[in-house]
Amino acid sequence: MIAVTSAKRVPYWPDVPTLNESGYPNYEAYAWFGVVAPAATPRDIIAKINADIVAVLKTPAVAESLAAQGADVAITTPEEFGRFLDAEHARWSSAVKAANIKIE
Repeated sequence: MIAVTSAKRVPYWPDVPTLNESGYPNYEAYAWFGVVAPAATPRDIIAKINADIVAVLKTPAVAESLAAQGADVAITTPEEFGRFLDAEHARWSSAVKAANIKIE
């Protein structure tokens, strides 16, 4: 493997540099997964879903399984995830516009 595209090295492959370390500054692209709900979902329901997901992600069996697959789990609050989604939308919208990609 030449490099990983995340901003930091992947724990599963600690000797593989990032593209940033390989001379391509500010490059970051990776797959991520999250859970979303309709905007009108009550906050207490969102908090319960988030707490349940966090509890599962912290169990040793799940944590070890995800780590063995090379996943870097980021446990966040619903508000943090919302900010992340906004930032991803802004970043990739800019990339699509810069590449002159037409979405129909």
